[in-house]
Amino acid sequence: MSLDLPPPEGELAALSAQLHQLLLDVIERDGAIGFDRYMQMALYQPGLGYYSAGAVKLGADGDFITASELGPLYATTVAQGLAPVLEKLERPDIVELGGGSGVFCRDLLQALHKHGALPARYRMVEPNASLRHAQTETVGGLAEQYGMIIEWLDQPPTEHWNGVLFANEVADALPVKRFRFNGVEAAVSEIVVDAQAGQLVLAERPAGAALQQAVLALAEHCVAWPIGFEGEWCPSLQPWVASVLSGLRHGVALFVDYGDAQGQHYHRQRSEGTLRCFYRHRVHGDALLWPGAQDLTASVDFTALAQALDAVGVTPSLYCTQAAFLLGCGIEAAFENAYASAEQPYAVAQQARSLLTPGQMGDVFKVLAATVGGLSTDFGAHVEDNHLAAL
Repeated sequence: MSLDLPPPEGELAALSAQLHQLLLDVIERDGAIGFDRYMQMALYQPGLGYYSAGAVKLGADGDFITASELGPLYATTVAQGLAPVLEKLERPDIVELGGGSGVFCRDLLQALHKHGALPARYRMVEPNASLRHAQTETVGGLAEQYGMIIEWLDQPPTEHWNGVLFANEVADALPVKRFRFNGVEAAVSEIVVDAQAGQLVLAERPAGAALQQAVLALAEHCVAWPIGFEGEWCPSLQPWVASVLSGLRHGVALFVDYGDAQGQHYHRQRSEGTLRCFYRHRVHGDALLWPGAQDLTASVDFTALAQALDAVGVTPSLYCTQAAFLLGCGIEAAFENAYASAEQPYAVAQQARSLLTPGQMGDVFKVLAATVGGLSTDFGAHVEDNHLAAL
């Protein structure tokens, strides 16, 4: 089936071809590889992977647009929710995982400055050199202007710190294993990546013990899967959570992503899984197409994320839609202020619509907040909008 997608050109095409050949070489040497290893290489292989090479990822010239890229309304609203938290802490940090183009950092700090709630330090965890450069250009002279520190890290901080951890559309890019459920009494299959006549192809093999155990446990807790049900399981989720929170001693962690509680995430109607590919603002399902030139993501199992938080002694305090979170943080007031002073009010209205509308970011995206060291907040969300019990 033709996807009718414009092929990559120039340097991007050359990098993708190199990565394709590297994958073929690895498979020739090691045999078929798990999809998680393929996804790790496709996204993060040094110099070749989607997030490791220098091509534009975000905005009109990239492959997708995040909430912060729509305009400043998102960050301005989040600032209203974070200001009371930051004011309770002495010399707090904000640690952002994957800062994109840097616009969220810029807009958030500008808004926090107006609230008199600037952190002492803003730290962006970004190992990609080209993205760091873009972030530096965007943030500009804010550190000097506000008398604070802005710095970049390759890895989440491990030394003790207090403040806010913010991860927007990060967990969805963790490599996943793919599986096929053959029935409770039959072996689970692992969907792997193999090579055939110089091309990458999907294949199956019996699942290893860890994957089989995980899948059968999921099958017990989900509404009866049909034979042949396919899905994803993220083996690195809990180690990743432990890593990003290892230094946080007092504060709040915010995870924003598309996904659902486990029962919905693995609903029998999602029988082909949640893996998606983003390429020039088009969504498709061919994960083996042009490795390194397209983004690969899988929706987040928020139940598993909450369990990973519990495992490291961090208490989930809020699970809600993005719309409920932003309403709790006061997006209505932020919108009125932005609309009244905007040169293009229609653009502000469009931002609000995209952020809040059901079927778009409003309910497709979820927010999981967790408290560390006893600092509790529900970000103003209504009790009936907090669906922690669903996890």
